[in-house]
Amino acid sequence: MIKRALPVILLLTSGFAAGSDNSTSGLGKPGSPQTPAPAEVQAPDSKLKKAIELTRGLQSLERVVVAAQAKKDYPTMVTALERMHALYPYNGEIMLRLVSAYALTDEKRKAFEMLYLMQRQGLAADLEHTPNLDALKKFGLFPYLSKLMAEAKNPFGKADSIFTIGDPNLLATAVLKDPKRDRFLVGSARRGLIYAVMPPNRVSILADAQHTDGLWSVMDLALDSQRDVLWVASAAIPFYLGYGRDNVGHTALLKLDANTGKLLQRYNIPAIGKSHRLSNLALAGDGSVFATDQSAPGVYRLAPGRDTLERIFEDDRLTSLRGLALGKDDKVLYIADQAAGLIALDLPTGQPKIVAAKDTTNLGAIESLRYYDGALIGLQPLMHPARLMRFVLNSDGSAITSASPLAANLPEFAAPLRFSLNGDHYLMVANSHFTDVLPNGQANPNKSLRAVSVISGALKPPLSSAEAEIRKKISAGGQPKTSQ
Repeated sequence: MIKRALPVILLLTSGFAAGSDNSTSGLGKPGSPQTPAPAEVQAPDSKLKKAIELTRGLQSLERVVVAAQAKKDYPTMVTALERMHALYPYNGEIMLRLVSAYALTDEKRKAFEMLYLMQRQGLAADLEHTPNLDALKKFGLFPYLSKLMAEAKNPFGKADSIFTIGDPNLLATAVLKDPKRDRFLVGSARRGLIYAVMPPNRVSILADAQHTDGLWSVMDLALDSQRDVLWVASAAIPFYLGYGRDNVGHTALLKLDANTGKLLQRYNIPAIGKSHRLSNLALAGDGSVFATDQSAPGVYRLAPGRDTLERIFEDDRLTSLRGLALGKDDKVLYIADQAAGLIALDLPTGQPKIVAAKDTTNLGAIESLRYYDGALIGLQPLMHPARLMRFVLNSDGSAITSASPLAANLPEFAAPLRFSLNGDHYLMVANSHFTDVLPNGQANPNKSLRAVSVISGALKPPLSSAEAEIRKKISAGGQPKTSQ
């Protein structure tokens, strides 16, 4: 096993210089915030402050925040929230709570700086109804930022409906196109099924838990069309109908015949010591399969001809690895950590590096990741708003130079979980409904579930009228005019 550690700076900073401005809101860029100087604030006890700064557990820090707020010890509340923000620099909820805490301690400049950062990252919030912000509302910058962050909730982008599946409680996860058989494949976390769909309404079961040993919740799918193999990341999770004592903590990579759905081989991860859960897959051109372990953060590789999964990367400071994407030449594996952002793992050497980005680019909560045309496409379903982002890479793939949304807060969205590439378009289950059901996967009587909706949209943002005119002139053999 190759075990590589990331630089200590990974979890102690909220951004990395990348050399360009990456506003993702699409709402314009306000000038630098003009706020009053901070008032004197009494610092928390030095021993308590040091203990907080050494704490890594989010739950422990949350208890400190709740206790401090109850006692109106707002300086300690700020210290704990700042530590949470250092550990989870992309978490919008923590940022907004920190804004409130700064307002309570009369640190208005810090409050506005945090709001300004959130707006630049394209995050949405209802500031008018956020508690404890009265101290900020008398400044002219507040209604300006409030308006921009409210507008960030507006739907953005265009997607077409490809097909629907009538059962709303599938907890559908992955979807991909099987071009060889002109069909789509959809995985269900609730029922442990893989559906074969031929639009508009022909649906059949390709594989199910009853006939496929080790098929529990379908976490992700990867299709190797060249070898006619369907790879499945399977895990027994509480949402699964057959979840019970006999399969708690079980997870496996399954190799299925792509034509028949027959199980060809099962690759287990022993449920010993640590809990494991395979969640996301990436497929290399040589047939190698990569999988993230969501519960015990790490990455596995199944090389061609091998019978066992090899754990090639791990770092105990990471929180929950999700999306995976291989770069253009399959030499770099991009890994998304829910808290820390993006990591580039050089496969020939096994060396990991942080993917650099401006702090105005939010790289948190990337659930699904793909590489396309010099950019990483990342799905952030738990972001506010939920969105599919295009992160353009620099020439060597080490940094993000710009970020822009492809789709955000679409009416079809209800916890989208995975997407796949289909030529120049993405395919996505728009409504997995994971956030709309009870913890055991049963329907929540207070929530309304819609039929499973699979949508598709363009991976390249539309050209502006000026860009379109330049393209038109170039294609016609002319040269665009340049200003003197």
